[in-house]
Amino acid sequence: MQSCEGLHAVEERLLDAAGQRRQKALATAGETPTLRTRCYVDTGPLVERVYAKHAGVGWIGKNTCILNQKLGPGFFSG
Repeated sequence: MQSCEGLHAVEERLLDAAGQRRQKALATAGETPTLRTRCYVDTGPLVERVYAKHAGVGWIGKNTCILNQKLGPGFFSG
């Protein structure tokens, strides 16, 4: 079983790679890549559940997690 620190490092690496792929896709499409990305895995100043709520992903439950009617509380929002 991996530690939480190990899992956070893996998630951060995957999110960073996804951002780089988006940058390359814009450049390949002939557009000037103006996309700026940052990835945080439980370490940044963003509270993603607020953005998820306003985007219609779900609602914030009593446990402070974002809840989705079909998927419940256990889904990845990266």
